[in-house]
Order: sequence, then structure tokens, then C-alpha cells
Amino acid sequence: MAKDIVLPTRFNAAITEKQLGAVEQAAQEWGVTRRIALATLSKSSKQLLKGLQSGGETTAEAMLAAHNSIREYLTWRTRETAMLEAAQARTLLVLEQFSTQSGAR
Repeated sequence: MAKDIVLPTRFNAAITEKQLGAVEQAAQEWGVTRRIALATLSKSSKQLLKGLQSGGETTAEAMLAAHNSIREYLTWRTRETAMLEAAQARTLLVLEQFSTQSGAR
């Protein structure tokens, strides 16, 4: 028989108000990269290649910069996802505690 997993019902704040502001600011700063990624998705490979061929080296450098920025954004989003999962777990823990205390079961 497996033992029940006991989760903590008390926890400290995971981030400060200052860190909260920094995360919000970072999320807003990724807006350009997100729009570039979406614009890229709206083009076929033929359209993208044609743009590279007609734009030359400058366009190729811009596309490489976009590629690198999207890669960095994905890394940031992975960390953001981990934060969101932690927030979700916290809400579940508190809801469970509330349910137990209020006899809602």
C-alpha cells in the first residue's frame, strides 16, 4: 500500500513585490519577439525564403537575430511556466486547507 503524500499547508512568499514588478516588466518586453514569432508563423517557407533572397545579407542577419530572440523567449517561457505551476499548486494547497477547515467535504 502506498503512503499518502503529505503536502505542506504553510509556505512563505516565493517572490517579493519588487521581483513581481520585474517579472511583469520582462513579460511586456517579450512582446516584440512574440509578434515576430507570430508573423513568422503567418508566412510559408516559400515566402520566408523569397524574403531572404530579395533582402540579402541584412535580411538574413535580421532573421538570425529573430531566431536567437525566439530561442531566448522560449527559455524565459519555460521558467515562466514553472512559476505558473508553482502558483497553481499554491492555490490548490490553500483551497484544500480551506475545504478541510470549513468542513466542505
